[in-house]
Amino acid sequence: DLWSERTREQWEDLEERPAGDAREHAEWVAERFGGDPEGRGETPTDHDTVGAVATDGETVAAATSTGGRWLALAGRVGDVPQVGSGFYCTEAGGVSATGAGEDIARLNLSRRASQFLEDGLDAQAAADAVLAEFGDLAEGSAGLIVLTPDGDCGEAYNSEAMQTAIAGSV
Repeated sequence: DLWSERTREQWEDLEERPAGDAREHAEWVAERFGGDPEGRGETPTDHDTVGAVATDGETVAAATSTGGRWLALAGRVGDVPQVGSGFYCTEAGGVSATGAGEDIARLNLSRRASQFLEDGLDAQAAADAVLAEFGDLAEGSAGLIVLTPDGDCGEAYNSEAMQTAIAGSV
């Protein structure tokens, strides 16, 4: 059973439920929950994606986990499990991203940020550059964290908020 108590209650509280093909389902969700592609509220705490990028000074690893999308179509695969979209690593560095999954997947956001690292940009410049590019090509929100093997890190987001933290050893 993939339902949490909270999501089951949300489902049961609906007076009507989506039906029809994928387009009708998407329109139904948009009419009731607005244009927010994640289908959630607007408060900064109403997000559930967790991402991490770590290095041992030579190798970089990235991971991203999400609670999914409210009322998603059965079989929908979001950006998080797609290599290059929700996360990506190269010898130049690693990236973890979150936001409007369809736009992130379409633009392969994490891979694109890695390309900026490979082109010689530092972590913050790569994060800023890819988010600016994202803003030119998509209407949704996105945020990402970037880390290089030597510990240079950057972050960028176009949403109201995105909590980040940096930890390291001396």
